[in-house]
Amino acid sequence: MCGRFALAPKKNFVLHYGVHHFNGEESFSSHNICPSSRIPVVVRNEENQIEWMLWGWWKGKVINARAETVEKKPWFQSSLKKHRCIIPVSGFYEWRDENGKKIPYRFRDPNHDVFSLAGIYRKSRETKNYECLILTTDANSSVRNIHRRMPVLLPDSWQNYWLSSNLEIPFAQLMVANSSYLLTKERMTPFINSPGFTKEPEVIHGT
Repeated sequence: MCGRFALAPKKNFVLHYGVHHFNGEESFSSHNICPSSRIPVVVRNEENQIEWMLWGWWKGKVINARAETVEKKPWFQSSLKKHRCIIPVSGFYEWRDENGKKIPYRFRDPNHDVFSLAGIYRKSRETKNYECLILTTDANSSVRNIHRRMPVLLPDSWQNYWLSSNLEIPFAQLMVANSSYLLTKERMTPFINSPGFTKEPEVIHGT
């Protein structure tokens, strides 16, 4: 799964997505984004743009969708075809039980300050807010010894394809791309376990 991530860019990241205007870019930065947070999401409406959405459907109760079954779930099918999005992150977290304690690990792309997670979105009938989900898949070799699941990553070559709603997604090929997408791993201080902690957490070295 993916239940926590960071977006703390060191430079203007929206140009990477072909977005030239983003209200809020300069002020938005968090190392600990939790479900139900309002986050910037890349969508395509004739051209790429940033929309602010709530992370999680049904008032934050569902935050992930399994890539292996998302095409078969009737409540996801319309969004998968027409409302795909990219969730920019500078890292995501997974936890491992170590001697009875949940220890967080941060995963980052060694080649990019910000990288891309595959998502889908909808407009809630109840709240009228836009809401997004993160797709997940089996963990690759970078993540597997910490957690069995991970978010679906979008290499640069896949991003335009993912945002083109008129194209069918060959998930088998995307999973192959994910299996070879290497990430760095860092063991973090447990302070990140608290949803209220938004500063950059300390890396625990030598483990």
